[in-house]
Amino acid sequence: MRRSPKLPAPPGDRYWLHILLFLVTLISTAHVGGLWANRSLIYSLEGPLAFIEDGLRFALPLMLFLTVHEFGHYFAARHHEVRVSLPYYIPLPLFGIGTLGAVIRIREQVPSMRTLFDIGVAGPVAGFVAALAILVATLATLPPPDYLLDLEGHIALKRHITSTGGFPDQMPEPVGTDQAVTIVVGQTLLYWAMTAVVPDAPP
Repeated sequence: MRRSPKLPAPPGDRYWLHILLFLVTLISTAHVGGLWANRSLIYSLEGPLAFIEDGLRFALPLMLFLTVHEFGHYFAARHHEVRVSLPYYIPLPLFGIGTLGAVIRIREQVPSMRTLFDIGVAGPVAGFVAALAILVATLATLPPPDYLLDLEGHIALKRHITSTGGFPDQMPEPVGTDQAVTIVVGQTLLYWAMTAVVPDAPP
């Protein structure tokens, strides 16, 4: 009786690589967050600390969302005894939000469509729960409108805050050479309902 050839052992996780990609992606997203807040890493009056603080305010929730999303896939696969890798984070310095997200690698054939569905849906469900928790925590800890007076740009918005003490209902048109970054958030029913009951939610 002929023996079947022995297959090589499947590769394991290279923990150092996953940790390195996580850290580089964290730095990349924090840098973008600092830029979006119109901080200057070198020339800011507050120095690099303000840049780092504002950068981490953006990067940490984003990385938490990505991590929970990918580990939703990971733990669902482990539950079904499907071999998968730990998440590979993908940094994208200086562009977009600082990352292309994260992926896991399925290391064997998925045995059924039911299993594939469970693995596929677990990530978005876990990610939604994380995103909802982040939104609730963020709305509960919003700084007062005059926080923006410390940042560069947004001249028209600052004028409104100075004169009224609050945000306008809609973002005002930029004034002169104001080049501040304006982030437009999609107005979903859930987001609208949550911001409607929060005082001083930005437009």
